[in-house]
Amino acid sequence: MSLMTSYLKRGHTLYTDNWYTSVDLGRKLLEEDTHLVGTFRKNKRHLPKDVMTGSLKKGEFRAKENEDGMTCMKWKDKRDVYLLSTKHSIGFSRTLKRGKEIIKPKIVTDYNNAKAAVDISD
Repeated sequence: MSLMTSYLKRGHTLYTDNWYTSVDLGRKLLEEDTHLVGTFRKNKRHLPKDVMTGSLKKGEFRAKENEDGMTCMKWKDKRDVYLLSTKHSIGFSRTLKRGKEIIKPKIVTDYNNAKAAVDISD
């Protein structure tokens, strides 16, 4: 959290990979008026079992939002993708992939856009 000090309480969003994303971090950041969006490993603590278990077909998802406004989602692309967001509810956006319109969860498109911006700046 010390690295984030100058960004807290300003309404920013922190995008993290599966090493850093956790429910505990999401709660701490929300207390500081800062959002968290990230992928996570399915063995993390405090995640809803009904979202995490079972298999999905490509394009299907399971999601749950808690009383704190945290959304936990499992979405099937080529493989299962696990996401946590304090910024998003369950919603979808249309994107193009190889000239075809596809529908993805908004959490996924926002995370991918943020990740792409970081990759470009590297």
